[in-house]
Amino acid sequence: MMFKISLKILHRNLGKKYLSEYKILDQKFRESVEADRGDLAIGEEQLRLGLRVNILVYCKGEPVGFVRLDLRSQPPLIGDLYVEPKFRGKEVVLDQTPWLENESGYKIWQYLIKAAFIIARRAGYKEVGSYIHNESGERLRRWRLIQMPKWELEVGKVDKPSKLLNLIMI
Repeated sequence: MMFKISLKILHRNLGKKYLSEYKILDQKFRESVEADRGDLAIGEEQLRLGLRVNILVYCKGEPVGFVRLDLRSQPPLIGDLYVEPKFRGKEVVLDQTPWLENESGYKIWQYLIKAAFIIARRAGYKEVGSYIHNESGERLRRWRLIQMPKWELEVGKVDKPSKLLNLIMI
């Protein structure tokens, strides 16, 4: 069964209505990596100040994952990534996300990484890195490096999501 997903953005006041759902996913992420509960107020402040972009994934109206794009670092870094267990490994297609091209055979985590990369590049950053916490993070980084030449072709095709890009253009 192919799931349809859409991506939502949290940055400054953009997407503020998704913040409570993000907080729930963040706590699930922290439990999954056996981290402390974290300080959600700090994360919220980073969003408000424009130091972070959170990209959420929705399937059938429910939040099922996220990735963080850290703008404090130069180059920006694709950070923590979480996908609900029942959606891991499933092929998905994008729906209601016109600023990103559909890819054949992609999974949620792959769209999240692609979206973070595309956003950073469209905002004017020449390079985009990633946090590497463990062996899994290294595999994600290697996959991203292989995909980047194809994604570069997509970067200049449109200048969307325009509301977000207007907030973070360098």
